[in-house]
Amino acid sequence: MNLFSPTFTTLLFISFFIERGAALWAQDQTPSVSEEYLLIRAKDGNTYVGRLIRQDSTFIVLETKIFAELPIPRKSIRHIRTVPRAPLDLALVVSETPVAGNYFANGSAYGMQKGECYIATTPIFYHQVSIGVSKHLSLQGSLVLDVEDFYFPVWIAPKISFPLRADHLILALEGLFGRGFYTFTDYEWSKFSAFQGLLTMGSRLTHITLGTGFGRTEGGWARKPFFSISGSAQVGSNFTLISENYLFSIGGQSAKVHAVGGRAYIRRVSAEFGIVLQLGYVWETIESQVIPFVGLRFNFY
Repeated sequence: MNLFSPTFTTLLFISFFIERGAALWAQDQTPSVSEEYLLIRAKDGNTYVGRLIRQDSTFIVLETKIFAELPIPRKSIRHIRTVPRAPLDLALVVSETPVAGNYFANGSAYGMQKGECYIATTPIFYHQVSIGVSKHLSLQGSLVLDVEDFYFPVWIAPKISFPLRADHLILALEGLFGRGFYTFTDYEWSKFSAFQGLLTMGSRLTHITLGTGFGRTEGGWARKPFFSISGSAQVGSNFTLISENYLFSIGGQSAKVHAVGGRAYIRRVSAEFGIVLQLGYVWETIESQVIPFVGLRFNFY
């Protein structure tokens, strides 16, 4: 046969494309391989962290600290999240606890995973519940008990979070709706609401949050905005330092509130401690209070 004949050339091209197509088909049938590191939370409450070896429509296989290959059925998975390699050497991925990204009273721009929840309590005085409603929406409810003055303000705070850059830059819009507050001008109970924007720069455990917004009482909206600057710094494998600071003005009077302390993270329970310093103008006099506190936060996944 003439090697340069049209028939031979045609057969050669057909053979090449058949071989190439078979190779591509075989490649498509091979489960995908990745160098990603994943945190997987199962429906039974277990959490797995490891390097992704392969995955298909039925299983995700991880290389963990204990198992060379750990197959996890997809139907048993509740949440999947990409994580850095560092957590593989830790018994607890602190950044994945529901309470991570929250301060003592308020939270950062970070939201919570759907279905996650934590309950916070500072014995007798302050209580809080926070729930992840959806991927971007979380809801927080708080109650203060002041038995001595018979003072029981309560409020709810829905928050919508928008990741501008995952795990680095988060924007959130938050509302606050409450009642039972003292105003700065009298000692009658009143309703209080507020709207604020939050911008968090950094990871869930080491970051700074800038916030601003306006408050409203029964007398109307405040003429001046309030400001906040808060932050968290991880100083150990399961410990962070926390600072929470506010400057606001209502009814022509201004006040400052500062809180500083720390939090130790455990999988199901986190313990925290600190002091609250309040500086404000009440009845045209300067009033200062220093309040120490300890508290517990219970995580539910």
